Amino acid sequence: MKYLYLLLFSSCILSAQEFKEVEVMRYYYESKVLTDKSVGKIKDGTAVVDVLEDQSRFMDYASYERERWRLTKSENTSKEEIMQKVVSYVPVFNWFVMTDKDTNTFYDKIGRLHNYYKEDRNEIKWDIKASKLKWYDYDVQEATATYGGREWTVWFTQGIAGQVGPYKFNNLPGFVVKAWDTEGQYSFEFLNSQKIKVIWDVNEIGTYTESSKEKTKKAMSINANKTFLSDLEGTGITIGEKGQESLNVKKANYINPIERDY
Repeated sequence: MKYLYLLLFSSCILSAQEFKEVEVMRYYYESKVLTDKSVGKIKDGTAVVDVLEDQSRFMDYASYERERWRLTKSENTSKEEIMQKVVSYVPVFNWFVMTDKDTNTFYDKIGRLHNYYKEDRNEIKWDIKASKLKWYDYDVQEATATYGGREWTVWFTQGIAGQVGPYKFNNLPGFVVKAWDTEGQYSFEFLNSQKIKVIWDVNEIGTYTESSKEKTKKAMSINANKTFLSDLEGTGITIGEKGQESLNVKKANYINPIERDY
């Protein structure tokens, strides 16, 4: 439903603001995600983990670039440039995870609701295998877990410093170099790292509302049974009859959230 994404994003472009940049260690991961169940095609992208002291943030790289541009663009930006950026910054996923030493906080847009819930960083219980494998030049161990309605496998190494990994996979005794679910719908593989200056509050987390995990799952279930067309209600956006027909379909037949235990 790329068409709907373009409509909603282009309608909420704001004026440039001042945002402080901070230096982080950024870890890049290749992401492969089945974003649309009706098509069955895996979408390739890049995701990043930004580590700032005892905090970290995992998000889609295109999503970061999109939000950074939105917050720092000139007030005189033309409509043509806006549309060009809208088309070029299409993320594989829109959710993100903020982590401190004790907690993972999962932020997501459920329909038009900006929602987050907190969870103990050690909520995922891993079965760690003793045997060693090779991933490029690194010795890695394998761990498996059931979480969010998916069976996950990860490879982690102690050859790279830090308890770092994609999504919520940051409570293992090492650095996660690869993670995937058994159905092949989600996978993340480490690419490289660098020190870089970023806007830390690029996601404007103050616009999100805290909820419990239970209420979040209920909201996800309700949203899955709505149509894509319902997301346009009250936005002032009008589309033609053909567009309405293509969006007047149940989301559950298309969306494939990383957390599907609702």
